[in-house]
Amino acid sequence: MATITPQVQPVARFETYDGVLEHALKGALAPLTIFGTLALVTGVSVEYSHGNYGTAALYFLVYCGAAFFALNSRLGYRLRISLLLSVLYLLAVSELVEYGVGSLADMLFLTILTLASVFFSRSAGYTILALIVVTIFTVGLLYLTGQIEIWNSAQFGSTEVMNWLSGPITFLVMCVLILLVLGVVVSTLRANMLESAALVRDLQAQIEERVRAEEALRESEERSRTMMECVFEGIAISESGRLLDTNSAFLDIFGYSREEMKGMSAVELAVPEDRETVENAIRSGREDPYEIRMVRKDGTIIDLEVHGTQLMFGGRQCRGTAVRDVTAYKRAQEALQASEERFRLVFEYAPDACFICDPDCVLQFGNRAAERLLGWKQDELAGKSYLDLELVHPDDLPKALEAILANRQGEETGPNEFRVRRKDGSYVFTEIRAYPLLDREQPMILHIARDITERKRAETERVDMQRRLEQTQRLESLGVLAGGIAHDFNNLLLVVLGHADMALTDVPSTSPARENLSQIMQTAKRAAELCRQMLAYSGRGKFVVEALNVDHLISELLHLLQASISKKSVLKLDLVKDLPPMRGDASQLRQILMNLVINASEAIGEDDGVISIATGVAKCSREYLANALADDDLPEGEYVYFEVADTGCGMNQETLGRIFEPFYTTKFTGRGLGLSAVLGIVRGHKGALVASSEPGNGSAFRVLFPADLSAQRAATPAWPDSEPQWKGAGRVLLVDDEETIRSMTGKMLERIGFDVITAYDGSEAIRLFREHCSEIDFVLLDLTMPRMNGEETFRELRSIDAGVRVVLSSGYTENEIEARFAGKGLAGFIQKPYTLATLRNILRASIHPEPMASEVYPANLA
Repeated sequence: MATITPQVQPVARFETYDGVLEHALKGALAPLTIFGTLALVTGVSVEYSHGNYGTAALYFLVYCGAAFFALNSRLGYRLRISLLLSVLYLLAVSELVEYGVGSLADMLFLTILTLASVFFSRSAGYTILALIVVTIFTVGLLYLTGQIEIWNSAQFGSTEVMNWLSGPITFLVMCVLILLVLGVVVSTLRANMLESAALVRDLQAQIEERVRAEEALRESEERSRTMMECVFEGIAISESGRLLDTNSAFLDIFGYSREEMKGMSAVELAVPEDRETVENAIRSGREDPYEIRMVRKDGTIIDLEVHGTQLMFGGRQCRGTAVRDVTAYKRAQEALQASEERFRLVFEYAPDACFICDPDCVLQFGNRAAERLLGWKQDELAGKSYLDLELVHPDDLPKALEAILANRQGEETGPNEFRVRRKDGSYVFTEIRAYPLLDREQPMILHIARDITERKRAETERVDMQRRLEQTQRLESLGVLAGGIAHDFNNLLLVVLGHADMALTDVPSTSPARENLSQIMQTAKRAAELCRQMLAYSGRGKFVVEALNVDHLISELLHLLQASISKKSVLKLDLVKDLPPMRGDASQLRQILMNLVINASEAIGEDDGVISIATGVAKCSREYLANALADDDLPEGEYVYFEVADTGCGMNQETLGRIFEPFYTTKFTGRGLGLSAVLGIVRGHKGALVASSEPGNGSAFRVLFPADLSAQRAATPAWPDSEPQWKGAGRVLLVDDEETIRSMTGKMLERIGFDVITAYDGSEAIRLFREHCSEIDFVLLDLTMPRMNGEETFRELRSIDAGVRVVLSSGYTENEIEARFAGKGLAGFIQKPYTLATLRNILRASIHPEPMASEVYPANLA
């Protein structure tokens, strides 16, 4: 709203005499200008006609100067009058000298006298009069004395002094009279004007005072109106419930115009349920705030906060009301309550444990998952410090305190793993994240805990399974290596064993060499057993499973054990008689026992010590078997065991955890299969192994095998001997890539009675078989050969003659051969190394299968 400032027109300086004179000068400028211009034109014309060009030019210049000074409003009126009087004086003197008294000079002098009296004072008029008298008499004296030659004697034709003085005296008398009259008139006028000016000043002061009061009133009203319009709340002034005035905010709240709102009833604006509240507030003059609902022009119901008070408006007692639209606030408050309720439900039913504590670790409240996790109810946790409750495991407490310090500094922490104690004293693994909460009253910390006990257990099982898998992979790599070594070593043993066997048959019984040859035979047989064990580890061997008695097996091996240990070690036996039998491979069990006893002897070293071998039967539970080194899910029940203990140096836990790794050793490198081979044999027999050791207190290894309660006690099988009664006849195709094997086996076949044709590889064998197909009775074929192996050669031979009899020879055992040649018509299989008797029996069985169908020789060397 624009501010209107009233303007007071002051009296135009009539309060002073100078002001009157100044305005008089302004009013006289126009006629003086006209008079001067006429005088100039007349004077210039006259002077020009008389040939007084200099005087005409002087008139013009004087006129221009007078006009400049008179019309220059920047100069004060007294200075302008003074300059004008000076110019008029010069003109008057010029006229007086030129024409004398009675000319234009008289009018000019009279004008100067009048102007000086009016614009300055009566004293100034007297001074000017004196100057005029002096000027006239001086000019007359100069004329009379003849010092002025140019003189217009039109009026002063006589040279007498009295004649000359008559005109000036008359003029001077007239000037004096005029001066006296002007003095009286000017004095009277001045006095009246000063009195009028005083009245004008008083009137003007009263007018200005009233104007200032009205202006202050308007400014006050304008400030009030501006303040009403600037506030955000709607403001209304009413009388008896009827609206008299409102601000713009009030109009915006209800949607009405100012004209529509004026005179409306405040009660009618309220919803019917709240009208009584409005009436009571108006009637009682209620001044405390209250909330009501009112209806806008468009029918929308809004929530208002109302505050009223009594005030004076237009000289009447009225009611001022301030209203605030709280509809959005109410909706936001309702939304906030709904949001808080949703948050409470989410918090309460969250699957993870959530609890809130202050920076001092004092618990405020938790959700249901927190109750399930900790075992405490909310009322039991509230107000208690979880440090006092010892919720965190002591080993995890430093890390927890570090996280608390970070939370106090406003940092988020986690996920951190802590062991948390439940109410029953048990610990659970938890993963906790902590988030600082900004609260106006006090900062809080939100902890979200997730139970990861099952995950930790699964991780432990996974790590254990990974360890077992790695161990299995190491054993597999060991098996591959062992299989390759065993295959090549079998070829060497075949030559040694074959020649020793044939030499033994040729040497007389009384020859001293028979004992040496027998030792060679026995050693070669033991080496062959080792090769079969290595093949078994590699998955290419086949256990000869039979009922065994553990104590008998140990007793038969006692002399070999005694020879294997150091001289300072004592072997002590504690064998239980009448043990239940078990099913297994005797050679494999001998290998376990030999390895454990040799390891025990090396643990004792050069010191004195005792190696104990004990047997027994034990009823094992699943928990006991689960902690042993064994395959998963071994059934509980009775297990036959033997235990090898020593009094040696012992091992720490780190070493004990690695002794079953392939090629791991604390001794010098290049030591064979070691305990990894022992563990492989034990697992192959569905058994378990328990190892214990302490540094300085020795070690103990207990090997357990499932007891075979349904079987009778069985004796350990001996090495079978076969009598060389059967003789063969016909031609044999011998195929092997090793020259030494072809030579040795050829001699064996010839001794049995066969005619031998040899081939160094599969291609040569195919060529010879095509040439002598009708002559060859059977083929003795090596499995592993370069370029064309035994399997490919067998397939080609069958394509040439489907009825060909082929006996396969290999360092691998029968189980692999059966898998690869099942249903292909293989006549027989003989495992390297073999003796002459074994070869005779295999060939006899392949040529005459009916009588020999029950004989099985792949695992025994006869």
